[in-house]
Amino acid sequence: MKHEISMRRILISLIVTLTCCAAFGADKKVVKFLAAQYSTATEPYWKELESAFEKENPDIDLQIEVFYWKGLHDKITTLIGAKEQPDLANIGTSWLPEYVKAGIAQTIDDRLTSGMKARFVENLLAGAAMDGKTYGLPIATSVRALYYNKALFEEAKLEAPKNWDEFKAAAKKLTKPGKVYGTAMPIHQDDQGDQFTYFLFGAGGDWFDAKGNVTLNSPEAVEALQFMVDLYKARVTNPEPWTNNRDETQKLFINGRAGMIMTGNFLVPILAKENDKLQYGVAPIPANKKPGTLAITDTMVFFNRDKQDKDAVWKFVDFMYRTEWRQKFLEAEGMLPELSDLAKKRESDPKTGVFIKLLPTAKFQPNHADFVPISQRVVKAVQLALLGEATPKEALDKAVEEINTTILHKK
Repeated sequence: MKHEISMRRILISLIVTLTCCAAFGADKKVVKFLAAQYSTATEPYWKELESAFEKENPDIDLQIEVFYWKGLHDKITTLIGAKEQPDLANIGTSWLPEYVKAGIAQTIDDRLTSGMKARFVENLLAGAAMDGKTYGLPIATSVRALYYNKALFEEAKLEAPKNWDEFKAAAKKLTKPGKVYGTAMPIHQDDQGDQFTYFLFGAGGDWFDAKGNVTLNSPEAVEALQFMVDLYKARVTNPEPWTNNRDETQKLFINGRAGMIMTGNFLVPILAKENDKLQYGVAPIPANKKPGTLAITDTMVFFNRDKQDKDAVWKFVDFMYRTEWRQKFLEAEGMLPELSDLAKKRESDPKTGVFIKLLPTAKFQPNHADFVPISQRVVKAVQLALLGEATPKEALDKAVEEINTTILHKK
């Protein structure tokens, strides 16, 4: 009898325990985040953060999946199609318009307090904004600058150029036919018109005006393309820029075959790995009228999702944007800081300080749903002008006409 009572008590206790555990598990709030893989350091970083967050927030089940970049867009498309999109996703900012257009992206302006906005470097929040609404936060940041070979500059008795005239003169002095190009430009379709954008911004131009009209054949745009043509005709660039992408022109600089290139801060760790003996300097991109450079951000976009607990999502967001965690991310991935306090601390860094100082005045490529096909038309126009098949004005006029009629469907 005593044995039966004891067994009964054990069974009751077990049932109660299992019921409590099940109830506890059911009460847990779920937050899903799809992260992009930047390097081998990415997954360990997010696993460490996930563990620390759940320890501090035992009522939240944080589910972080790290996925490789090349397949990330397709992965998100598949998840959205199955209505299984995460609460948050690490995306290329140029993808944002399609999610806004589809009604999947979620505005966050109601959660962005003035205090939170102040934590970010001025203007970086604009990277994930469309039509006056904010849909995400910067999660990885790069900005473009001029790299120059110090040994070649000393040999030619040159200083870092500050304007277009100085840049062209330096490129001529640095050029050694068959050995060294004064500068190297990637004019490949892969690069989405970045090289043209550097000069466009430096001439005071832009892709669109405030009303959304394409301004890629403005006097400033024509001036920018004419300068690129002048460089090419002067034989101070790589001989066939339209065949070279960014990786290839960076390789020319790494190997001492290009005196100057314009690219992002991500080249710093590549140089350290592939040619740590190369002495180089970094300076702002030379401008003709208005100093300005191109910044690129990857965005943490907020998606609408069934059974979403927004308070839990924002607990995670607040946690991951703590200074100590963003510092760890920067160290792991070699990105620039998007938080003001970290940016100030790193302004004096000899390799990345120049990039950080450029962040507040940097401009972004437009968040436009048709940016990719538009950029392809621009690259084609640049290629035609360099090949001498059209003047800069003719090439850009044709590009704008095609953009308006076949992409934007304007009469």
